[in-house]
Amino acid sequence: MAADAAEPLGVPVFPVVPHGVTPYFREFPGSISLKVETHLRLVGDILDGMAHSGFRRILIVNGHGGNNAVQQFALEWAADHPGCRVLFHNWWNAPRDVGQGAGNRSRGVARLVDGELSVDAPARRDDA
Repeated sequence: MAADAAEPLGVPVFPVVPHGVTPYFREFPGSISLKVETHLRLVGDILDGMAHSGFRRILIVNGHGGNNAVQQFALEWAADHPGCRVLFHNWWNAPRDVGQGAGNRSRGVARLVDGELSVDAPARRDDA
């Protein structure tokens, strides 16, 4: 979904983080669950690397409800990196027709790309 939404805009999409916080699946052989602390450190390292590379507006597209701790973490991370803005977006909140043209992009992608989430704009409560 992220690639479909980003393609007409020319924004890069980074690889999926294939593991998250899923302790309730441990009974299924082969399931991998990260501790919340591990997951947040992983996301923090990714955000640090992106900021170091010059990215200033970052959209995290989440695909699993167990990863919601990242939403609050992203706000805290952004507060410590005043030149960057981070938006956390659950993919299931996107319109069903996302990716079928720039006019149908998800609200999060549109806000980030159209500059509503510029690094100079003050943070709003609904940014996450």
